Amino acid sequence: MSKKKNIFLFGAGAVIDWHGPKTLCKNNRLKFTNENLSNGIEVRRCCCLTHLIRESGFKAKNGVRITNEIHKKLIKLGYEYDEINFETIINVIEEFIVYYSNYSLSKIKASVLKPFFSSKKALNNLLNFEIKNKAKSIFQLNIPDQDVFSHRLSSNNETPEQFFFQLLLIDLIDNIVAQVDEYSYHSKSVSNVIENPANKSINELFYQWIKKYNDNNISSRLYTLNYDRIFKIILKNRGINLFEGFDEPTNTTSESFLLEDGVQPNILKILTDIDSNVYYNLHGCSNWEVKGLNQNQLEGVDFFHHFGTHLNFNNGNLAITQMERGKSILVTNIITGYQKIQKTALSPFKQMQAAFDKDCVFADKLFIVGYSFGDAHINESIKTALLYNDKLEIIIIDRGFKNNKLDEKLFLEILSSGSRFNGGERYHNDKLISYDQFKTFVHIVTFKEFLEKKLYETHN
Repeated sequence: MSKKKNIFLFGAGAVIDWHGPKTLCKNNRLKFTNENLSNGIEVRRCCCLTHLIRESGFKAKNGVRITNEIHKKLIKLGYEYDEINFETIINVIEEFIVYYSNYSLSKIKASVLKPFFSSKKALNNLLNFEIKNKAKSIFQLNIPDQDVFSHRLSSNNETPEQFFFQLLLIDLIDNIVAQVDEYSYHSKSVSNVIENPANKSINELFYQWIKKYNDNNISSRLYTLNYDRIFKIILKNRGINLFEGFDEPTNTTSESFLLEDGVQPNILKILTDIDSNVYYNLHGCSNWEVKGLNQNQLEGVDFFHHFGTHLNFNNGNLAITQMERGKSILVTNIITGYQKIQKTALSPFKQMQAAFDKDCVFADKLFIVGYSFGDAHINESIKTALLYNDKLEIIIIDRGFKNNKLDEKLFLEILSSGSRFNGGERYHNDKLISYDQFKTFVHIVTFKEFLEKKLYETHN
């Protein structure tokens, strides 16, 4: 008989107490005057991922970051500042890659958008490069102030415009990976980023929380939408090991992903092992590498786990695939933007998502920490669980639950379609809300406060 299960889902808000970056800092928007907008100089700065993306990447012909040009265009179209985050900007770049897909060399890679639009005038300012060393379909691009990228050869029959935006996307993704590493880097020789004096208390609090729900009869199934392994490392250092979807070498007691090619995912175990303690990165990880050629040196997308960070720029071949005909997708080690659903159809994302789906339907408790309910495929799993798992109890921890209107999102995206739907929320106090018909409780506190006050004990 299967063990009881407690599911833990972590969003961006779960790692803020470990100095993880926010998605968007509403009170620290980048502001520009007419004079310094042309120079690309920021008046105010913040540490969120949206700010990081807006000050990263290549520059347009007018000297302004392309990402800032995209942001400015979206504002002119009527988007509010708070509606545009780093994923919105990355999505635009991914759509440019789709749009410029080459259909003259290979119909399989044809863009279904290209016959309907002419972008020469609209995007002329963004396409800031010169073609060099062209031989048939292989070429290099001379990109201003980007000597490293200017040495990169095309390899997938890309058009120059498509290749330009692919290189831009790689640069932006690697900037995010580097930002993640600032609070979560871990290797065999470097362990003091996670296990530092400032984290000592909260690391122990987190361990005690998971330990309380982990015994021989109950399995702890941890899922994160972040790109780090921080909770996996904290628990392993204290004696709780979690399967990450990749086998670790059996000839050593310490972590070792030092194989040149990394370790491939154990798909069979992900699908069949429903009782082990797990830690699955549903949207990828900074340690993963994605390769565009399989073991037979043919086109294919394969993922590998490495020990330490892997930058996508170091990939020998770009991983290009089409999950939908006519939409070429650049696959990286982390999933962001609005092509998540297409990319989660790849292994091991597909199997990890399936595991989350199944776990939710059979779980006893689902803890949701710092998740903004912005991913349709994740919401669908939770919504399905509410429809078919009457015993499921959901505990949400988010300090900004009301201020960020997550109560509206939860209600509209998940609760309103449930068969038990019959009304709204009940306030116990300003820090606790319940939706009694769904056995759902919301703690409007920081994750650290939730752990310090052991608020989870109220849900035993």
